[in-house]
Amino acid sequence: MGRRYTDYRHDLHLQYRKSKSLAKAQAEFPNLSQEDWNYLCTQLFNTPEFQKLSAQNAQSRACLQFLHRGGSRSFISRGPKPVYSVVYFCVLYQLNLEVFMHVVV
Repeated sequence: MGRRYTDYRHDLHLQYRKSKSLAKAQAEFPNLSQEDWNYLCTQLFNTPEFQKLSAQNAQSRACLQFLHRGGSRSFISRGPKPVYSVVYFCVLYQLNLEVFMHVVV
């Protein structure tokens, strides 16, 4: 639910940025009430704090060398998996068999 609100507010901010002036932005309000759109334009999108944060985030995104699309797993965990030989599995099987025999006997 939180992600949907964030995406919606981002879409509203893009609509605000399309218009070059505050008056033009307030005249072209999207599918919400005029009062809500005016509040977003004047009290949120047009404030110096929001403008500073927006510019800082845009600069940070421009510095990214690649986008992380791996979810919660890191790139290291998605790397090549170790390849085990048949000999490795035979040795493991033999060790487990010996341990099993000691437990049973």
